[in-house]
Amino acid sequence: MTTKFFSATYKLLDTIVLITMILAAPFNISATYMEIGNPVLSTDRAEYAPGETVFMSGTGFTPGDYVLTVNGPDGALDWGSVTANEVGDFSIVSPPLASEGAYELSVNPTGGDAPSASIGFTVTAPAPPVEEATTEEPISEPVVEPTQDPAAEPTQEPISEPTLESTLEPTLQPTLEPTPELIPFIQSDKTDYLAGELVTLTGGNWQGDTEVRIVVNDDVGKT
Repeated sequence: MTTKFFSATYKLLDTIVLITMILAAPFNISATYMEIGNPVLSTDRAEYAPGETVFMSGTGFTPGDYVLTVNGPDGALDWGSVTANEVGDFSIVSPPLASEGAYELSVNPTGGDAPSASIGFTVTAPAPPVEEATTEEPISEPVVEPTQDPAAEPTQEPISEPTLESTLEPTLQPTLEPTPELIPFIQSDKTDYLAGELVTLTGGNWQGDTEVRIVVNDDVGKT
């Protein structure tokens, strides 16, 4: 009795698992189809310089072939075709961009009613570099010429001629004139004295080792 009960239980569990797998399968297929049916197109940058290339990638596309069309400053351009793989992805590199302006890239299926996608980007020339050479020219020209010309001529002429003339003539002429002769003298400190006062005599311009004799005449001035 027990063996028959366990056998029936196992058969019931196997049936439930099989029914669950069958019911779950359609939901997984539906989810995968909806994810592929929403394409998204992207680029590596939103702005480029002339001559650069665009790296493009797409996800969520229906597997198959697509045509790449670009509308830009030079009109409509054909960038060839691309194939989305079984999961709806692809990637491609564009030709070099030539003209500045706004671009719009469209990815359209080659046949059928598969959804398409588009994206925009711009091409802008970089700013010109700042010229730094203009600051070097005005500095080099004024420094070389003015320092060489004034230093050569003015320093040679004033040194040779005025120095010789002033040292020869003025020093020879004054030394030839005779030195004036000094006259010896004797003088008193006053011209009039009282009786008993001392008289102070001073002398000058006498030659050395000269003996001087002084004679006083007391009778001068008496009546």
